[in-house]
Amino acid sequence: MAGKPPPREKIDTFCVAYLETFNASEAIKVAGSKAKNLRQAGYDFLYIPVVQQRLKELCAPRIEERAAKVRKVMTEIEAVAHSKITDLVGCGETILHVVHFGGSGEAERETERPFHGVFVKDFDGVPEGAIMALSEISVSDKGNIKIKLHDKMAALEKLCKVYGLYTVDPAEQEEELPSDDDIAAAIITALEEAAAKVDQGG
Repeated sequence: MAGKPPPREKIDTFCVAYLETFNASEAIKVAGSKAKNLRQAGYDFLYIPVVQQRLKELCAPRIEERAAKVRKVMTEIEAVAHSKITDLVGCGETILHVVHFGGSGEAERETERPFHGVFVKDFDGVPEGAIMALSEISVSDKGNIKIKLHDKMAALEKLCKVYGLYTVDPAEQEEELPSDDDIAAAIITALEEAAAKVDQGG
């Protein structure tokens, strides 16, 4: 389709409808086309350069949203993989801050006293990655503190597979987290495949 580009409103209406259904015939109908052959009209409209560009623009937030989720997951996996119990627990001499509670349950005063042994570090000074790696922390009736981290070895294995650091049997290969470029390429490929189906009568 050569000549003057279609109105922006029509392009936007078509693109939004197309990304909902991946059906060019339906999209061009929603955009107000009165053509007798909606399939051909939809296919022709889909491949107008400005329409292709608008589709990519509308896909961009979806691509970025997906990429942000991938980055967040990778950050948490790496935090678990690189975690150390010493980020959360210390051993040796320290000063304990003791809060004394009254009968009403409210804190009345604070004191400090020297302590030698194993202790939980103040979380205000703990790296964010160490907090991500923390699976459980609890105190027993006797005052014993239990700290459990997420599975470090499982996180390391996931990272090794993602970064291709060792060969894995295909039958056991887990799906790797896609890169930003992989996500973008997949969406563009889906658009092209859907357009091809329209051309073939799909």
